[in-house]
Amino acid sequence: MKNWFNLSNITNIFKYVLKMIKSNRDLIISITSLAVSIATIFIMTSTNKIMITTNKIMETQTEVEKADKLPIINFKASYKEDKSGFAVGEMIAIHNEGGIMTDFNSEEITYVEIEVLDYNRKNEEININIPIDDYYDSQFTTGALQKEIITYENYSAEYGNNKIQFEVINNFMKIVEPYSEQKNLETGRAFSIGVPEFRTFFYITYKDLYNQKHNYYYEVDHFGAIKIKESTGKNLFSTNINQFIKLEDVNETMLLEMVKKKMGD
Repeated sequence: MKNWFNLSNITNIFKYVLKMIKSNRDLIISITSLAVSIATIFIMTSTNKIMITTNKIMETQTEVEKADKLPIINFKASYKEDKSGFAVGEMIAIHNEGGIMTDFNSEEITYVEIEVLDYNRKNEEININIPIDDYYDSQFTTGALQKEIITYENYSAEYGNNKIQFEVINNFMKIVEPYSEQKNLETGRAFSIGVPEFRTFFYITYKDLYNQKHNYYYEVDHFGAIKIKESTGKNLFSTNINQFIKLEDVNETMLLEMVKKKMGD
């Protein structure tokens, strides 16, 4: 068998390769330049992707660190009971369980709401909302901007506001049932008049550690606090002061008269 790997053959092959390189020098240079350009683009693209990913990670870390330093608003409720164990009044305390804040302010508003559902008008719902003046009739500011900040109480009245609320609701339901039955007979209209609800809302504003202002609206009851839309909150707190009614003036007869007015009587 012929041996192709002797010194003479290797020399000839090497000379042939050199000849090919010399004759195709421009092509080889172009291919090499193209390969280098492609490699450079690939390296730059990879580097750019790494930088973008790194920036996103750093931004996320910054946001997490920032969030850890922001205030966290909580509401805590407690009750005052009479000798029989009835919760005659309540206290709502606003707490900051998070970071430092400044320029804190809070406002409260309570409404009596009655829903009337008219089944003969495609289930039309009529809402009657009555703003109550000073439902929480006393406030105590602790002076601190962390932990417990301010408390609202409604049991400074002789019997406590909760007891007044309970009596108004009970008495209203006693007189509204005969009225509802009478209206059904007179008009043939089927409708229901709901139980009056006392609904309390809070507006909270403050600045955080980064001097950014925050405005929040909440509905608060004995189950806890729910953040509501800003547009809804603004509408609730835009009530004219002349529309407010004192709690001692709220009774079943007054509520029924408002229902009758809404019903067109």
